[in-house]
Amino acid sequence: MILDFFEIEKYLDSKGIFYSYTGKNISSNWIGLSCPFCPDGDPSTHLGINLQSKAVNCWRCGTKGTVIKLIMKLENVSYEQALLTIKQFSRGITRSDIRFVLENDLAKSNRELKLDIASDKLSHLSRNYLISRRFDPTFMINKYKLKDGGITGDWAYRLIIPFYNNNKMITFIGRDTTGKQNVAYKNCPNTESIVDIKDTVYNLNNSRSDTVIVVEGTHDVWRIGDGCIALCGKQWTSKQIDIIRRYSRVFIMFDDDAIKKAEKLGDLLYPFVNEIQILEIDKGDPCDLTNDDVKSIRKDIFGRIY
Repeated sequence: MILDFFEIEKYLDSKGIFYSYTGKNISSNWIGLSCPFCPDGDPSTHLGINLQSKAVNCWRCGTKGTVIKLIMKLENVSYEQALLTIKQFSRGITRSDIRFVLENDLAKSNRELKLDIASDKLSHLSRNYLISRRFDPTFMINKYKLKDGGITGDWAYRLIIPFYNNNKMITFIGRDTTGKQNVAYKNCPNTESIVDIKDTVYNLNNSRSDTVIVVEGTHDVWRIGDGCIALCGKQWTSKQIDIIRRYSRVFIMFDDDAIKKAEKLGDLLYPFVNEIQILEIDKGDPCDLTNDDVKSIRKDIFGRIY
């Protein structure tokens, strides 16, 4: 969140550090500059900085991180001092804002969302919805802790899909089970969530190896299983990029109408991961895959079916 406000070009200009928007190995939405981490002081623009996520990556020496790490190196300062520099060259953020964000993030990591409005027992409507999508209700309840929104209130006639991190519920989505509500997917309001739904990904608890498959929606995750995470849409945020780039091997499998989006995401992640591939499907979305398709994909990527 702090880095979203940071104006990296303004900072580099103030230090008289040359950077370029074009050149060899400089992709769209990146700038390149001489890498201070390289031992020989080569002046070429080896170090890339992503203007959106503020991630840094040197394709020559392999250094990875964020602009905070870069500032610590350039100015020989501590992490806390680097944050003050971030504040100095940020739009509309104060020193107290930085302290608040850091303390709030720490507090949030130790909190858990309580869902008093939902029942652990699924209605016939919710069960039938899962069956219509080729999912076993009993397995889904046990595996993904699905809940029922009841028949009254803001979440009536919705299947509640919780998001977990470190085994703690942090937000949720409500999926219409009638096919008649104006909005099929309804997100938990940010005012109630522990974490904004676009600042995390779905199924983190079940994706703890070095390999991950990135899909659009929760139902795609259910079809593919462990090791699969969802962005909840075709768009992503810098926080989601930061989560995904922690994996060594990333496979992106979007719906058949979003190949260009998948490729763009792949371009953003390319400097940070050891292996990245775009997996195309012939028609529909990953949720439409057959069991045999899923078994084949899992065996190829994870080396095992389950």
